[in-house]
Amino acid sequence: MPVLALTATATHKVIDDIQERLLFREKNVFCMSFRRDNLAYVVRRAEDKYSQMLHILNHVGGSAIVYTRSRARTKEICDFLNKNEVSATYYHAGLETVIKDGRQQQWQNASTA
Repeated sequence: MPVLALTATATHKVIDDIQERLLFREKNVFCMSFRRDNLAYVVRRAEDKYSQMLHILNHVGGSAIVYTRSRARTKEICDFLNKNEVSATYYHAGLETVIKDGRQQQWQNASTA
């Protein structure tokens, strides 16, 4: 079965270890630039962070990921966005695997639609 392992920050030692543990027949690494023209990272100071987030999401086409500091906040922000007519769901490590898989699949399908 083909296997693909992805990482953004592994050292050469960790890369070798990953390939050994995944039983790669031969070492095979593709390294790319950190530059990603299809991604944007925005940091802004705002009195009303929710309104600012809503403004950004309503003026940028395509999909988006909003990172939060806590799992509880993911649900809170999701509810806010949906109440303001921005289609959203939340995703974090505490969700059951089947839920996480379903939500990731929904996001990927929406990203390519």
